[in-house]
Amino acid sequence: RGEPRGDFVRSEGLRGDPPVGAVDFTPRPGSYPYAYQLIEQIARMNQGEYLERKNFKVAAREATDFCIGAAVYPDAPDRSERIEFFKQKVSAGAEFAITQMLFDADSYSEFMDRSARAGLDTPVLPGARILQSKAQAQRMSQRFGFSLPKKILAMLPDDPVGSEQQIIDCFLGLIADLKKAGAPGVHLFILQDLELSTKALLQLKA
Repeated sequence: RGEPRGDFVRSEGLRGDPPVGAVDFTPRPGSYPYAYQLIEQIARMNQGEYLERKNFKVAAREATDFCIGAAVYPDAPDRSERIEFFKQKVSAGAEFAITQMLFDADSYSEFMDRSARAGLDTPVLPGARILQSKAQAQRMSQRFGFSLPKKILAMLPDDPVGSEQQIIDCFLGLIADLKKAGAPGVHLFILQDLELSTKALLQLKA
């Protein structure tokens, strides 16, 4: 919502994830180790409060008007952290959330139920990506730690070549299930599958 004046914006930055395979990862000094800290800083900017910048003075501190989103993890291994971290981000100023890659409507539904019981009514968009084969889905599930329902796996082809409509039908089925679970919308992660994603969205729109 709106754009702040560039002269006033300064962020410490979130440290990000360690490189794949890194054992002794040391984040950059001064970076935030947790997302809620960056959310807090952006929320303060919306109140006209900024970090001091060495050798840089401004005449006024104009409030920004950022709408702040946060990531949530319905499939996080530690069940106690799923809602606790969400609450922390909302308390810091998050106004909506997007899940990590999610392919299980039941997982989303359970997360929303637990959020409601915790007093959270913040909108949450499930994040999904178009899966193209059983092997790809299993690799991604292991790497990113999301639940992969047998229903989704059964719908995917063994070989993506020549299976475009089957792939799209699997994605549209997931969207239908998420809609039934009460999702206000879906965030689509697009990596190297822009053309396929475009075709799926056109079919969804139709």
